[in-house]
Amino acid sequence: MPIWRSIVTDIGGVIGSRENCEKLMELKQHILVFPGGTNEILKIKGEQYKLKWQERYGFVKLAIENEYPIIPISSLGGDEIYDIIFDKKEIMESKLGTWLKDSGIADKYLRGGSIIPPILKGVGPTLIPKPQPIFYAFGKPIDTKKYNGDSSEKNLKEVRKLAENAIYEGIKELRKLRDENPEEMSAWRKFMNEF
Repeated sequence: MPIWRSIVTDIGGVIGSRENCEKLMELKQHILVFPGGTNEILKIKGEQYKLKWQERYGFVKLAIENEYPIIPISSLGGDEIYDIIFDKKEIMESKLGTWLKDSGIADKYLRGGSIIPPILKGVGPTLIPKPQPIFYAFGKPIDTKKYNGDSSEKNLKEVRKLAENAIYEGIKELRKLRDENPEEMSAWRKFMNEF
């Protein structure tokens, strides 16, 4: 995503290339990775808190080959900041979607419609995010040294499944923590969330 990439690199981020990741691993730096990329951001209705990694294994492959630990991070609250009014599936099934397909724009610029952002609403009909607490949980590191750099398909799938399970377990624990410790919500915040 060109604009986002510029913002991130301007504040000290690096392009997520294999070479940059390996160099950071060599320097024992922590690397924050979003394995699903655009798919994680452009979810459709009903996909809240679902990992959308498809068949991506790049982060696991690099971790195994460089014997670098993976620390799973779970979050709760982010998928509740906005309501999806129309998702990419609904847009592509509409008259607009038909036009995007027929004109060739969907294939040329939008990967067949798979990278169309949803139409969202936050507070009321605006894009102001709903005030929601965001919770994070850091899971136990997944040690990749035992694979001795062997990034065979079997090992890739095993490590990725470990990461996936740890993230889902973290979300489950965060839900439990949030349910057991409801914070007092100000009248203004309640109004903003229900608006």
